[in-house]
Amino acid sequence: MFGWMKQLLAGNQNPDIPNDAKVERDEHGRISSVDITIGNEATTEQDPSHSPSRGFQEKLNVASDALIAKNIELIQKGIGLEQTYEFTQDDKELVLIFDDGRKIVADGEIIASFDPSDRSFMWAWANPSIASDEYTVTKKLQQFGKETDEKLLLEPTQSLKFPRISELMAFACHYGKLDGVYRMMANGSVSVFIGYRLKSFFGKDGNETAAETFVAEIETDRISRAQAHCDSYDAEMLGVDEAYNALGDNTKMKDFLDQKNEVYSRYWKRNDNFWTPCSFSWPSEHDINTVPIKFTGPVINQAALIGRIHGFQKTIYHVEFFDGEPKITDNLIEWGRGFIWPD
Repeated sequence: MFGWMKQLLAGNQNPDIPNDAKVERDEHGRISSVDITIGNEATTEQDPSHSPSRGFQEKLNVASDALIAKNIELIQKGIGLEQTYEFTQDDKELVLIFDDGRKIVADGEIIASFDPSDRSFMWAWANPSIASDEYTVTKKLQQFGKETDEKLLLEPTQSLKFPRISELMAFACHYGKLDGVYRMMANGSVSVFIGYRLKSFFGKDGNETAAETFVAEIETDRISRAQAHCDSYDAEMLGVDEAYNALGDNTKMKDFLDQKNEVYSRYWKRNDNFWTPCSFSWPSEHDINTVPIKFTGPVINQAALIGRIHGFQKTIYHVEFFDGEPKITDNLIEWGRGFIWPD
């Protein structure tokens, strides 16, 4: 969906701009601002009777916290770094495929779908294209809805905000005793939510391997040092953002960008300028005290993931070690597209 934004960040001033995005250009023809409404965020709960009861909201909150914890556990197994996926509805099997040939296989079933074109959320049991023996979890949710008179679990198709959908997927995961919920995209924009239970892990050679060895372990000391490195980087960048914002004088932008680039040069190691600082934000994207979800994770070849998630915004630093010293080498903006992160 946001491939055009990646093109823009890479310096392409003529990306494939979607119809729902508005851009403004300066006197030189360069894009100076972008305004886009996210379909999931723009939807509204039109019927107030579909709000959860107080007791159910408490259950949704508990389930949301549990899903975040499950997601962080899954990151330790390498999930989030998959290149693509396959889902076979007849076999009820979800396969996560990595660029080096490794695979994770899970039992999966469709929980629900969301179509931003008409802003509709549909439970699997209401979908005529899904056979009745293929949605055991949502049948249980429907029964729970009948017992508690929770309209959110009983209405087949609803207009919901995406944060509410995330809570419902968290509840489906918790109530259905699933390992996670995977967000699969269909027809370009429709979200299909797959509840899954992990089954098998396969190495590059195609042979089954243990979950514990699917991703090479990284030393605890390296994780700690990578974390400290990224925390220090964000703290220095936050200081520059604060000073620039307090000054209120954009004629001094170059001076502050020079400061940002000096900080960048000490913490990053790349052979291009893809991630060199070029702007300021306030509130600052580097203020990690405002980020509700933080995690670390290993990747192949003794590199570390340092993640910060805030709604749709995510920063996933890829940290490698050179002569024993940590350096940020990438921000993985395409990472973890299948995760659901409740607010």
